[in-house]
Amino acid sequence: MSPEESKNKLQKMGVSAVPSFLKDQKQEGFEGVERDDVQMPRIKLLQALSPEVADGDLEAGIMVHSSDPSISFGTEVTFIPLGFFKSRMWWRDKDEGGGQECVALDGKHARSPKGEMVDGKPTSDCSKCILKDWNNEAKKESDKKPKCTMYMNFPALVDGVLIALSFEKTKLEAGRNLITLGQLLGGGGHSIYAGKYRLKVKSDKNNSGQTFFNFVIESAGFVDEEEYATAKKLAATFKGQNVQVEVDGNEAGDPKGDKRDDL
Repeated sequence: MSPEESKNKLQKMGVSAVPSFLKDQKQEGFEGVERDDVQMPRIKLLQALSPEVADGDLEAGIMVHSSDPSISFGTEVTFIPLGFFKSRMWWRDKDEGGGQECVALDGKHARSPKGEMVDGKPTSDCSKCILKDWNNEAKKESDKKPKCTMYMNFPALVDGVLIALSFEKTKLEAGRNLITLGQLLGGGGHSIYAGKYRLKVKSDKNNSGQTFFNFVIESAGFVDEEEYATAKKLAATFKGQNVQVEVDGNEAGDPKGDKRDDL
């Protein structure tokens, strides 16, 4: 799908595509939906081993819609962040069937006590869990990495469409840069959705010299009045909530994952 076709398809899903007679209507029919039933799609950065590349016909180094990879954002996209929250997930290895072993949507408290404290006792308190830390005493290099992955999540607007940006592992630096740029925008004191930003793709290397792709964040100035009004309205729906973002624990990224981040 060409960039123009991707943009047209994306806009049909966005705020501007809602018919005028529906804009002030109350949402009904979703009363039985719980938080775990909903996963917000995200912008996914394809790597050489991503299924869409290895088993498909897409290129590494481009960004796609996680729920519909035919929608491509290319190597640069402008967005408006609506909020921020952290989450943590412990993913089972592929040879163990994959899937989530432990989840903390707020990055602090897991759903069940599957974490492990220093004394070996189980815990649901992420601050006390040792599985989020590097284990330098492990004999195998693969056992030194944290079992638990921390995500920095930003619900955002891209061309009027609600989608998440999630930063983890080697992408955490870009997430921290986004927070820094937002807090310093215009001298500080503005809401997170007062600014626009560019998400770009760059080539990177891990400590073993292997190449992979990473994110870069740049400021794109202030939003206009219409964008601000739309963003503010949507941001209110996320205030105080931790939404489950659509992520894949087996997603390929840094080939070795040996660029350490402060988790």
